[in-house]
This record gives sequence, structure tokens and C-alpha cells, in this order.
Amino acid sequence: MKKRVATALTYSFLSLLFCASCASKKGAELPIIYKEALYRNERGMALFAEGRNSDAANEFQRSLRINRSTDNRKGIAINLINLGRVYLEEQRLDEARAALDEATAISDSLMDQRLISEAYATMAKYFFAAGDNRQSMDSLKKGMEIDQREGFKGIGGKLNLAGFIYMQEGELTKAEASFNEALSKNLASEDTIETANSYRGMADLLEIKGMLRDAGESIEKALDNDKKDGVSRRIATDLRRLGSLALKENDINRALGYYLRSLDVDINSGDRASAAADLEIIAGIYKKSGDNEKALFYQDERMRILK
Repeated sequence: MKKRVATALTYSFLSLLFCASCASKKGAELPIIYKEALYRNERGMALFAEGRNSDAANEFQRSLRINRSTDNRKGIAINLINLGRVYLEEQRLDEARAALDEATAISDSLMDQRLISEAYATMAKYFFAAGDNRQSMDSLKKGMEIDQREGFKGIGGKLNLAGFIYMQEGELTKAEASFNEALSKNLASEDTIETANSYRGMADLLEIKGMLRDAGESIEKALDNDKKDGVSRRIATDLRRLGSLALKENDINRALGYYLRSLDVDINSGDRASAAADLEIIAGIYKKSGDNEKALFYQDERMRILK
């Protein structure tokens, strides 16, 4: 369960990314140097969505350098929060903590409630990754208090994170309540990314209860929402999850169908590492089914991709 929770939190992390342009006055003409900072930040977001974490970090750092060179404090805080999230994805916890500590200090000095809320939410992810669920929940609650007071729509994503923390702690009733509330908030705000996260969390709970078919239906709903955004990495993850559930139901043909679809998405989106993982699972299924010829074919394909 821990591995699946970590995957879901990756997507929650992505949904909290926001661009520096959100902090600019609409209609105001920006100097070229600020436009460049905005472009680099937005490009970092797009690269992260594609799973290109190193490239995303480079773009956020380029935006950060520009913002530091102009003493754009709000831009600096945004870049640091985004960098912290990429570092967390990469398990670079010390670097994430340093970035988030500075981002929190700047956000506090600016008294920018949205930035403070996002800093708390990201720090919650840091504590969760560091294995400190109590500190994680404390930080998360501070962010949610701000969201509730200010009416920010980001509370749905934070409720999802709370649900995954409760689930890891074995508090399944609280986890279910948190996911249900998150789903309601996310549907109301038309947040497709966090709506998908809510459905994934519910699927986890249903699987724990042994309700595999219901869990699959929940993942199908997550997949429908992820397709609206067109982010290949999330779509492929949903398809793999459906394949895993089908395997647990001993429905080999349905499982193969999902894994082959995931493979198609990964290959055509350029995610070679995930494609190799898909091929390994597919080869294993065929080998277990006694079809050694196809098992060897897909193993050879995996080796070809990894070269």
C-alpha cells in the first residue's frame, strides 16, 4: 500500500504547482525579463507533468535565478516551492527541506496567504516522505485552515493528502471521510487532477476491503478525469493499476489489455523507463501463462528499450 500512496501523492503534488503568472495583474504588460521567468516556470510545470523531473528542476532554477536577480520575492517563493516538490519526487529530502524553509520564510514575510498555504502543504509532503506523519498532518491542517478561512479551492487536494496519511496510519474510517469530502470539494471546483486523486484514494480503500471490482470502477473514474487533462504519465498509471486489479481477479486477458494500453501510452509519450516496466510485467504474465515465445519477445523488447 505504501508504494501506491506515494504514487498518488505525486499527482497531488503536481496539482498544487502553480505558475508565477497567477501572481501578476491581469492585463498588465510585463518587462521581458519577467516574461522569461514566467515562461521558465511554466515550462518546468509542463516538463514535470511529462515525468522529466531533472529538466523541470533546471527550468525552475532558471526562473529562480531571474527572480533573484530582480528581487521578485513572490516569484522566488513560487520557484522554491516548485523546486521543493520536484526534489521530493526525486527523494532529495535535504534539498527539498532547504528550499521549503526559505519559501516559507519569504511567504510569511509577504503575508501572502495562498503562498503560505502552499508552503505548508508542501512541507506536509516533506514530513510524510521523511516518515513523520504527525508533523505532516500538523502542517497540512495549517494549510487547510488558511484555505477554509480564505475560500481557496486548494483544500480538496489537501484533503486527499490527509486521506492518504490516515490510510497509512490504518485509520480507514477517517481516510474514507477525508476522500469523500475531498471528492465533493474537487467536483465543485472542477479540479480534474484532484478529483482523480480522490477516486484513486477510494480505490485503495476498496481494495483493502477486498472489493476489487468496485476499486476498478473507481480507477476508471480517475482515468476519465486524467484523460481530460491529457497527461500521459497519469493515464498510464491508471491503466497499470487497472491491470494490477484484473490480475488479482485472475482475469489474465483483461489484465494484458490494460498493460498493453499502458505500454502504448508510455512508448508514444517517450517514457522509456515506464515502458520497460510495462514490458517486464507483460513478459511475466505470458511466462506464467506458459506462453514462453511471447514472454521472450517482450523481454527482448524491454532490453531493446533499455539500450
